[in-house]
Amino acid sequence: MAEEDWYSPIGENEVVIHLKVIPGASKNEVVGPYDGMLKVKLCAPPVDGKANKELIKYLSKITHSSRGDFKILSGLKSKTKKIQCRSSVVPFISDCFA
Repeated sequence: MAEEDWYSPIGENEVVIHLKVIPGASKNEVVGPYDGMLKVKLCAPPVDGKANKELIKYLSKITHSSRGDFKILSGLKSKTKKIQCRSSVVPFISDCFA
């Protein structure tokens, strides 16, 4: 799969990011493309939605966006997630693993 397969456009200004989330890591980091998804490691444990909250917080930090710009479409209780956001964040995320 191509490196760009980790996101899909859903309109003029929005994309869906396909993520493989690894909770309980030693630090938050974007690892890079992985099997058609983007692998992201998070410090937060997968308990009571803590990893989901940390994911949104981390994505907003690395993209210089507000937390409200990200919406979890699927995978609230799964390591595989789909996140809707503005297409302008893609270059910021790509810079994390380039």
